[in-house]
Amino acid sequence: MHNPHNLSRSLFMVTEPEGDVRALVDTVHAGIRGGVSHVVLRRPRQPASDLFRIAHMLSSSHREGAVWKLLVHERTTVALGASADGMHMRLSTVSGQSVRQLVGTDRLLGISVHDRGEAIAACKHQVDYLMFGHIYETPSHPGEPARGPEKLREVVEAVDIPVIAIGGVTARRVDEVLAAGAWGVAVIRAISGADDPEAAARELRKALNRAESPHLCPRRRIREHHSEQRDC
Repeated sequence: MHNPHNLSRSLFMVTEPEGDVRALVDTVHAGIRGGVSHVVLRRPRQPASDLFRIAHMLSSSHREGAVWKLLVHERTTVALGASADGMHMRLSTVSGQSVRQLVGTDRLLGISVHDRGEAIAACKHQVDYLMFGHIYETPSHPGEPARGPEKLREVVEAVDIPVIAIGGVTARRVDEVLAAGAWGVAVIRAISGADDPEAAARELRKALNRAESPHLCPRRRIREHHSEQRDC
């Protein structure tokens, strides 16, 4: 299994695409305190200058000692200019190996996919992980049928890189998606739409940490913002 960035039990938080910047930053920081390991900065309608500013505001958590990584959605110049830890892309926007050549091998590169065929195609681009969904019904995709854990399992079995499950995932559903082979989960409203984002993130983190699946790394205690860390 290709997993150089240790994505076992990862908790990805994808930002809301719109809304007040200060509220976004505060919500992300709350999520990080609760155990978010990866933040995907997704603001497709905002200019690059605004994204640079948001990335700088978010980076204050690095100075506070939190263990997390910042990925920028689609905007290569922002990811490189803000010294982000990686990028997240749509399959339709990836051209050849140009993105991997731009971001280098040290940064994370992930792609969103929606079926087994897309997953196989995405792996040709030297990506580190796939984000598959939507697993359950979600307001982000009104009227679209959920793909479900079985389709997730099909994708997991077709590729040799970690798959992150997204779409309607809650703390109560973590066991089910990890049992289907997911290495972690990604959420939007489960944290950003919660009355207490930090508590919501902490519940997801606890569910990920206690899950028992043979493909996941063992856990060890460390004294960090996250209550546990992986050993592989």
